[in-house]
Parts: sequence; C-alpha cells; structure tokens
Amino acid sequence: MKKTLLFLMLFLASFTLFSCNKAKQRQKDNSKANTLVGYALKDVYAKDIPEDSLDIVINLDSLKAQGYDAIPLSDKDFALSKALLHAKFNAERKSIEAKKDEFNPTPLPFREYFRQYWAYKKRGHTYVHIELAAECPVSYKTPNPDKTTLMTLVLKGLRDSELCVDDGGIYFGSALIDLTMKKVIYLRFNGVA
Repeated sequence: MKKTLLFLMLFLASFTLFSCNKAKQRQKDNSKANTLVGYALKDVYAKDIPEDSLDIVINLDSLKAQGYDAIPLSDKDFALSKALLHAKFNAERKSIEAKKDEFNPTPLPFREYFRQYWAYKKRGHTYVHIELAAECPVSYKTPNPDKTTLMTLVLKGLRDSELCVDDGGIYFGSALIDLTMKKVIYLRFNGVA
C-alpha cells in the first residue's frame, strides 16, 4: 500500500513538472512568434475604459460572414437588453455574495465588463446574445501605444468579431435575453480550466 502511494505521488510530481515546463515553453514560443512578426500583445481591461464605451453591438456584416443569422438591434431593443442584463447581473451578484462560497466566486462589478451584443430571431422570438469580458487582448505594431490607441483597437475588435472564451472564470461570461418575453434566459460566468 505504501509503495503504491509513493509511486502515485512520484508520478503526480513528475507529471506536474513536465506540464509546467511544457506550458513555459509554449509561452516562450508564443512570445517569440509575436516578436518575430513585429506585433506586441497587451490586455486592455474594461475598468480602464470609459463606462459609456463598454456596451458594443457587433457589426452585422461580421456576424453574417461568421455564419450567424443575425438581425439589426434597434436602439430601443438594445436599451431594454442592457436594462434586463443589468438587473439580472446585480441580483445574481448579490445572491452569490450572500452565499460566500469559495468555489463560486463573486463576479466583478457590472461596470468592469465589456458587453458585446448581437440579436437573432428563432421560432418567432427575438433573442439577444451577450458576451461579457473583463479584459480583451489587443495586438499592436506601434511601440508604446497610448491608452486611447489601445482603447480604439480593442473596441474595433469587439465590433468586428464575437468573443469566444471557454474558461477564464468570473472574468468572462455570457447571457441570453428573450426580448419577446422580456426576460433573461441565462447569465453564466465561465469556469476555470
């Protein structure tokens, strides 16, 4: 029994070391690749962007090019979507805070997320899909771009293509709103890989 336990511990330690070394090597290779082509990569955080710039409707042509059957989102529907999302977000956040569960951390404040919207129709209902992101990477070629340049690049990227993040914990999430029923179908935050 002791030999089996010792073997298992040695195996896990070896596996962990090997995995960490591989991850470091991939990170090193990725930074070399970015340097070779002359681009740098930087994360831009929603909390550093003016609040009135955090809600972005994705360009309809971009969505259609990606194969989505998207429809235009009117100003009225956009405002309703944002209001429904904000109310649900605050209720969920308050509920999670009250539980104080270490395995279900409290999301960041609503103001600290980029919110990316697009609409579609299905079975007679109008839905709005929303992606949430506390940070977005931006690549740039100019040395030491200022905050305005980085903000412009990230907002253009968010208008031109849908965010698609499967992990990242409370820093990323998504929501679906049924505008026909005027309700939030779901609000989810990602897990951690």
